[in-house]
Amino acid sequence: MKHSLIASAALALVSIGSADAKIVGQTFTGATTSQPSELTAEFPTGTKWTLRVEWDDSAAPLFTSDTQSQWRVTKLTLTLQGKSGAWTCSSVSGQPSFTLNEYGGSDEIQFTSGWGPAAHTNQTIGSLQPYSINLVIADPTGTAFNGVTPVPSMIDLSKFDMSQSHLKFYLDNNATKTLFGSIDFASDPDISVSQGKNLKDGKSTVGYGKVKTGRKKSRTFTIRNTGEAPLVVKAAKVSGKAKKDFKVGPMTKNILAPGQKKTVKVTFKPKKKGNRKALLKILSNDPDEGSFDIKLEGKGK
Repeated sequence: MKHSLIASAALALVSIGSADAKIVGQTFTGATTSQPSELTAEFPTGTKWTLRVEWDDSAAPLFTSDTQSQWRVTKLTLTLQGKSGAWTCSSVSGQPSFTLNEYGGSDEIQFTSGWGPAAHTNQTIGSLQPYSINLVIADPTGTAFNGVTPVPSMIDLSKFDMSQSHLKFYLDNNATKTLFGSIDFASDPDISVSQGKNLKDGKSTVGYGKVKTGRKKSRTFTIRNTGEAPLVVKAAKVSGKAKKDFKVGPMTKNILAPGQKKTVKVTFKPKKKGNRKALLKILSNDPDEGSFDIKLEGKGK
């Protein structure tokens, strides 16, 4: 089971804007790994942080090239959970941006606030003034996204290496006082499907035996979330030459919390005599088994 960013597996989220502006956003969380001595007492190593970013997904990019595209961020807010309470720094609207970069074999998403103390609504942290906030999500393999123009409407964060990703919070222009932070991991959802016994994705076959044409026989499949994050069951559908002989029943409760399960009934009603085969595909947000495939077989008589 892979790991993904704790916030979500995709960058484009629910629209909160008008018909002309499609504002989407993302929340990142993590913990500090090092900080300037001036901040050690209030923000020791391991201090939790949260970064919220929002942007207009319908806006044109600020600039594009073969290897880089940049968009304006409408909101960028960093919150540090210090010993005395939360300290929040928000970038002035219109200043921050996010950039997609392709560096000859590696991919990167970079969120950056404005540069200089005047670019931030809260201009002091202790005796220091924040200069810039920078969050980098890295993919050393260069396979996270294909092309930077136009911006992908959905970016799969499970393709990025969180161990290579980080938060940098510059407290001066020379980067001599920099707060570093790592991005937290969260366990992904994990789909498990059974029909009397546990089934294997792409390998298991469920048989219906012999059924007279015009008659029907049903099998009930149990879908479980054995992971530690919500499992979203998007759809269950049948494909193949005999797909019309197999019908998927209605599904309810499509979001399964860790440990929860649901059932779906698939009915075989042969229209012709002879062997009838199809493929049941259960689609979900499982990063490894987004399409859980089960072979279906029956014989019309």
